[in-house]
Amino acid sequence: MRDHIRFHLAKQFVGTEDDGEAGVLSADGAEWLLPILGRVRGIELNPTLRQEDWGVVAFATREGRQFWIGERR
Repeated sequence: MRDHIRFHLAKQFVGTEDDGEAGVLSADGAEWLLPILGRVRGIELNPTLRQEDWGVVAFATREGRQFWIGERR
């Protein structure tokens, strides 16, 4: 069973530091993540992204299983 998928999206990085160029990926700069994840058949996504110290987390449910999906720089 595949437990990870890696993709590259050519979007400008929006970080958590004041200049927006440093730090980890900001939840404010990851609005593109939910529409991509929404393409997965049968997935239900919580529309609120959560900021973690290493990046961004989206919470999801599919086929009765709850899980999280993380994105980092």
